[in-house]
Amino acid sequence: MLREGLADLLTENPDRFRLFSVLSQETQGTGLFSGCLDRERLGDILVAVVLLETIDEWYLCDPSALVEAT
Repeated sequence: MLREGLADLLTENPDRFRLFSVLSQETQGTGLFSGCLDRERLGDILVAVVLLETIDEWYLCDPSALVEAT
């Protein structure tokens, strides 16, 4: 259900919504989005692909320690 809702947001708002999935147990095209998401990896992602000044809101779903650190 969540995946479908996110897909709808991407379709409806291609210029305003971006989705990044970091998968801990699957290899993806770049090492940036593979492996456990921790504070260091999140920092690397933010520097590499996100212009922080353009973000109005974001949602992070992960263990509470990472959410609090973020």
